[in-house]
Amino acid sequence: MTTFTLRGSGLRGLSESDLQARSDAFDARQALRMAARALDLDSEATVTPVVDEARLQEVLAVLEANQHRWNQRSYISSCNTTGCLAGWTVALANEVDLAGVLMVGEAPISDQARTLLGFTHLQANQVFLFTQVADPSEVCGSRHPTFDEFCARVEEVTGVRYKPVEHLTEGDYA
Repeated sequence: MTTFTLRGSGLRGLSESDLQARSDAFDARQALRMAARALDLDSEATVTPVVDEARLQEVLAVLEANQHRWNQRSYISSCNTTGCLAGWTVALANEVDLAGVLMVGEAPISDQARTLLGFTHLQANQVFLFTQVADPSEVCGSRHPTFDEFCARVEEVTGVRYKPVEHLTEGDYA
């Protein structure tokens, strides 16, 4: 394992482009490590999980009805009033409010939600970490995804298309 140490004195006198190149290289290494970890974790599984479409549809319906309480950037907000797909999945499965999610189980919220939804590690990363979309009109160049953008991402990653509640029939949950 390679350890990177950042020392202020080693960066003095470097140009802005040199600093950016080092930063880009570090970001690339981090991304490769995360991808390798996701692939390694998935390759260790003896059975590939199957997405629990009914549970996913249920959680997406709750998010759609409560978009003011959905924030994909945080499992549970500090005031316990908003949460992401993973946070809401764990809350609904355990019949607790968002504040109660922090007390449920010993596994991290993302692992609990991944298991409940039947996601692979890679699917969980691609859905749970979809926290922003590029938007040049924003000061920082990105923004939180809309509900429709998020549903499109979920469908792209899992193959599950969200069916709005008013269009669901009893057979859709069978």
